[in-house]
Amino acid sequence: MTFEQLDVLLVPRLSATMIVVREVSGANGMEVMAIKRSRNLRVLPGFMVFPGGVMDEMDVYAAKLVTDRRLHGTPQAFEMLEAEFKGEVISRDALYISLFAAGARELLEETGIYMGHGALGMEQIASIRSALLQGQGSEWINLFQSESSWYPFRYVGRRVTPKQVKHRFDAHFFIVQVPQDTMASPSPDEVETVIWSTPGSLLSGFQHDDYHMAPPTVDALLTLDHHQSLEELMENAIMPLQVNDDERINRFLRQLSAN
Repeated sequence: MTFEQLDVLLVPRLSATMIVVREVSGANGMEVMAIKRSRNLRVLPGFMVFPGGVMDEMDVYAAKLVTDRRLHGTPQAFEMLEAEFKGEVISRDALYISLFAAGARELLEETGIYMGHGALGMEQIASIRSALLQGQGSEWINLFQSESSWYPFRYVGRRVTPKQVKHRFDAHFFIVQVPQDTMASPSPDEVETVIWSTPGSLLSGFQHDDYHMAPPTVDALLTLDHHQSLEELMENAIMPLQVNDDERINRFLRQLSAN
């Protein structure tokens, strides 16, 4: 293998992460949904994460007919100017929408949560989800392109997996506020457990080694825990700039090897 081939393999894959929150009484008025990944998965087996996954051609195509205006405009915090994907250069606005499409799709696939306000019934949503899980995306593409409004969401930042880690991602994080009665129906192939908890409780579980988490997950929880209310979070949240601390990375690598 040449160094050039190795560089290609190590290029982080564009991906989206959806931090799902809902309003509750007490604490800082919010709970966040975390999922424990199946131990059979190749990436982060047994880790506590947020729903999400890699952007693919379906997401780019779904985004092509969606105007930037319908997603409230590309936020200033989205720092990428463009990206090359499958030999095609994608502009900043199109890339932002494509990543949002990837996150919304992965959220539906992994948890059954659809974040649109469309008039589709539960059976129709379940049918579209089933088709996605079988690799059939035409219904989802039509739904995404026709959706007129979404649950409140906010782009909050980016994390790029450091070079010490085998599977690398250029991950973009969105916070999504769902109704209080939202329930998840996890995909058994990918999700072992779904937990609704306060950011502080999840951080405490990580600190006491009850949960394994990657550094970006911890950073996102710290961002949530920093805000005093859900309203403040949805208006102001932004993840701090990434810092690749060797101690954190080594702890993460030890957790990976333990699984």
